[in-house]
Amino acid sequence: MKINLPYGKEKLTLDLPDTAKIDVLETAGIRQPLSEQEVDSILENPVGQQKLEELVDKGDQIVIIACDKARPTPNELLIDFVISRLSQVPIPDKNISIVFALGTHPQMNEKEMRALIGKYYDRFQIYQHEVDTNTTILGKTKRGTEVNINNRVLEADIKIGLADVAPHPWAGYGGGTKVILPGVSNRRSINHNHQMMTLPNVKFLGVTKGNPIREDMNEAAKIASMDYIVNAILGKKLEPLGLVAGDPIKAFDAGVEIAKTVYERTIPEEYDVVIATSFPMDLNFYQGSKGFDNARVAVRPRGKIILFTPSYEGVGREDFAYYSTLSEAELKEILLSGTARDLIEVLVAYDDINRTREKADIHIVSKGLKRETVESWRMAYHDSPKEAIRKVIEPGDSVLVLPEGAFTLPVLKE
Repeated sequence: MKINLPYGKEKLTLDLPDTAKIDVLETAGIRQPLSEQEVDSILENPVGQQKLEELVDKGDQIVIIACDKARPTPNELLIDFVISRLSQVPIPDKNISIVFALGTHPQMNEKEMRALIGKYYDRFQIYQHEVDTNTTILGKTKRGTEVNINNRVLEADIKIGLADVAPHPWAGYGGGTKVILPGVSNRRSINHNHQMMTLPNVKFLGVTKGNPIREDMNEAAKIASMDYIVNAILGKKLEPLGLVAGDPIKAFDAGVEIAKTVYERTIPEEYDVVIATSFPMDLNFYQGSKGFDNARVAVRPRGKIILFTPSYEGVGREDFAYYSTLSEAELKEILLSGTARDLIEVLVAYDDINRTREKADIHIVSKGLKRETVESWRMAYHDSPKEAIRKVIEPGDSVLVLPEGAFTLPVLKE
């Protein structure tokens, strides 16, 4: 059986053995890309908020909080939608700035920023969030997270967040208020919020209601006076299949309901082997490891996972490479001690890497990762898809293929 998979900017063709029982779980293609009329209707009828052009006054300073290169968010297109409304006020260009919500991610260069926002790079004032500087403390959430926000964001009269809504291992779904916390928050705030993923007996992936991390993000955004969001739900080609606009929490909740119809797919049981890509989180392994989260749901205990990830920039974080070599006990010790400067790297190693490794045998095919690095993580490295399939899949195995591995969320049938 031949199956085509997205592999970054390329395509892979897998030839799977006929002796295996194969299912393919894809992101929904039943929705058509949005028409101009549908977009206009959504912007004309925002969820839980005034129309943007009515919310804004002529003299207001506007900040648009955009996603960085680690996300597939179509920033330029979403800014088009925002500007179509602001131009009705009108708001002069000098009153509009864009802040990239980097969280703890590294700074981008000019080429990378231009690729994300196109024509707007030369039109508006452009800034990148710096996680350890230029922030102000506004208070604390009820869960004790310091609300410590980028000053350029706080100085704006109107704060507009852009994002895409897709499954996220800790926030349940990405998007909404996540561009505030962690996006433009101080490192201490991000660490405190994300550390809640170690709480026992709490389901995070695909869950937003009752999710302490997501609810903490929402509370922080309220304290920071976030006004409005424009969020997209993306398809296989990263085209907008859905769009929500309006109140940062209410519109996001509406977006999650659409996203669930696109990304969540029911499976009857766990599989012997799960084949997944890191698509669309292909930049580096730090992001691409999100493909493990969805695959882990679908694989049986001590089954096998094959992850195809280009990881163009390699691992992405040097410390993350080291943390991924550690055991659960060692990672927990670091988490409890609070000695790591970037606690998020420890948490990703604990959740994406260690939890997956504890459940299944992991096999990696990647142009961007070195064999010795992968093997130091107690994973198997394969030089080619053909080699991985030959060595991993046995006659009679049940095999699940996730072509959009970081998007498609398997849901076990109850």
